[in-house]
Amino acid sequence: MSAEYRWELWAYLDAVVFGESDDFGLQDLETAVGFGFRGRHGAVIRPRSQPRGDQVAYRGRAVFLMSIHSTHWRWSLIGLLLVGSSGSVGSAQERKFFPDDPVLVDTALVDVPEEPAEIELSDMFDRFGRIFADVGEGGGEALNVNTLDEVPDSTWFTNRHGARRLSLEQLIRGPNTTDGPNPDAPWRVFQSKSQGLTSGFQIIDDVGDRYIIKFDPIEVPELASAAEVIATKLFYAIGYYTAENHIVRVRPENFVIEPGTTLEDAFGVERLLTDERLERVLRGVPRLPDGRLRVTASKYIEGRPIGPFRYYGTRSDDPNDVIPHEHRRELRGLRVFAA
Repeated sequence: MSAEYRWELWAYLDAVVFGESDDFGLQDLETAVGFGFRGRHGAVIRPRSQPRGDQVAYRGRAVFLMSIHSTHWRWSLIGLLLVGSSGSVGSAQERKFFPDDPVLVDTALVDVPEEPAEIELSDMFDRFGRIFADVGEGGGEALNVNTLDEVPDSTWFTNRHGARRLSLEQLIRGPNTTDGPNPDAPWRVFQSKSQGLTSGFQIIDDVGDRYIIKFDPIEVPELASAAEVIATKLFYAIGYYTAENHIVRVRPENFVIEPGTTLEDAFGVERLLTDERLERVLRGVPRLPDGRLRVTASKYIEGRPIGPFRYYGTRSDDPNDVIPHEHRRELRGLRVFAA
């Protein structure tokens, strides 16, 4: 018997015999009173109708529960623990792995009958909400790890450089599948950029791909664009899903306004985008010596965007979103990588 397992048995003994708790997770010798079940990440998943506290996570597996109230049961448990500590615990309790362990890829996805609703989160709440209140379920071990304490590949994260070393060429290319919009062709502006700290537009290039065009602040040219492109490649290598980001040098006259395009002014009022307003915006963008603009072109990802996710809780309209976000290992690690 391993020292770790023997220590846990003595922890049960201490809590039950000396009265610290009457309810502890240990398999009943006669009847399993309650249980959790193994989730698709190898974690214990609590049904949403089941109250918290009715199951105990043991290394990402369900642990059966029992209540020990009588003196007879207490001393019977002492005898069981003493026998168990000498190496005679049944093989059923010693088993820690399942036939499919370790789970490397999460493919157990449930069909979503109705499309999740589109949401929009407040930037102000996202930045300052945690200052005044604690959100989520707090600490504890991550729930979406396998028996090797690693995060399986999923729609949230894919192990890349840490599992299979990428070549230098792959690291440089990152998530890019194209070379970005053609700077010598017209860029059709169809919408202004509505989020973020820097100004910009949304354009359609000559092959029909859509991009968000971002400009550097005139006081610090190349700072924002370089940081975004470099960080994109780093986070992609780690395993996160990122958009294609390209540095493109384009002439101001290549921007062509689509009819009906609007621009939000400094007061939040939508106004029709005209050539004069476009020229005024581009006047505040840093220029290269030859007059071209150095911009970041972020390619639209596949599918239809329905909004960002919160870093805590789950979405009630997504049956595949079962792990509270604050207990996802890849989101916790994001804090370290972004520090």
